[in-house]
Amino acid sequence: MERKRILAIILCLTMVISIAGCSNTTNVQSKNQSQIINVKNHKIKIKAKDWSEDGKSLVNVTYNGKYTGKMKKKKPFGKGKFVSKNDDNVKWTYIGEFKNGTFNGYGSTTWEKNKYVKEEGKYSDGAFTPTKVEHLQYENSYYENSKKSGYHSFYMSEKGLNFFKNHQNFFPIDMNNVPQDYESNIAGQFDYPQASKNISTFYDKLYRLSNLSVVQNSEYSEFGQTVTEMLCVDLNSDNPYYYTIFYFGSTPYVEGDTVHQIVFLPQCEGSFEDNQGGNTLCMFVVATEMN
Repeated sequence: MERKRILAIILCLTMVISIAGCSNTTNVQSKNQSQIINVKNHKIKIKAKDWSEDGKSLVNVTYNGKYTGKMKKKKPFGKGKFVSKNDDNVKWTYIGEFKNGTFNGYGSTTWEKNKYVKEEGKYSDGAFTPTKVEHLQYENSYYENSKKSGYHSFYMSEKGLNFFKNHQNFFPIDMNNVPQDYESNIAGQFDYPQASKNISTFYDKLYRLSNLSVVQNSEYSEFGQTVTEMLCVDLNSDNPYYYTIFYFGSTPYVEGDTVHQIVFLPQCEGSFEDNQGGNTLCMFVVATEMN
């Protein structure tokens, strides 16, 4: 009996030690969790990636600024806000997701002196890496309210952006692997006078046009993506109709060349100042193919 009692006491002590061990583990976990803290206007340096001047490659950068949000192990974590200034002393603000101490996930960047310009979408290791529709929304925010493109301001309608979002594989089209629903989304030949009268009925359909003469062609890289802006004129009509064409990709065309066929998504009519100081009407379109 006495031996059994001693064994029982030993078992009880073992259980107490085990429970104490479990309690220590919980304390360690709590301690780790307590490392997530909230800060406000906390001075910090953020190491990140950003696009090079030519927009083609990523480079390492360090931003000095103030952070408001959560921090984990002394690094920004989760959702937060970071305020800094660029080399021209212009204040800029990033609001969005943080991971690994830098911008990662969904976020937006705005500039104090250019509030109409907005980067909104996906960030990777600090750099804005937009999808095509996010890229187009950026262009839209810039050209709609700011110093315009080389030709005229433009805007994307909500219907147009939704069409683009649902058919990003059309922009540009892969002629070696044409989607089955591509042709069914082409409404026919584009009618400039009808579109000018009521452009809203053209927002979510593709149209064809033939024999456009290239007036200007500007190709550049942005966020690692090559884009082309072209000003073309349709000389098939008694009235010369002008088009500003936005295209994801490179083209071989130069001034004076002829685009024999183009398929595009029309979005708005604007104007640009011509050589005589007057204003010329111009239709803005996003092209899927040019041949």
